[in-house]
Amino acid sequence: MAKQAQSTDAASPESASIYEPERIYDVRLSRAVKVGRATIKPMGVHQMTGAALIDIVAREGEDAIVSAQPK
Repeated sequence: MAKQAQSTDAASPESASIYEPERIYDVRLSRAVKVGRATIKPMGVHQMTGAALIDIVAREGEDAIVSAQPK
């Protein structure tokens, strides 16, 4: 599956910092991920903060996020 042209891919700790922690993003996931105590399933678009995205990349890996568009 091809990634969107403006998707934000976080491949390393340096690229994970491209997410602004306080900003809200529309996110598409490739698989179910844990965010706090909740499990977020890869159905549709979810709204998350950059801080949550940074945490997902650190715990689940870069391939858990298909795209992240800032709002």
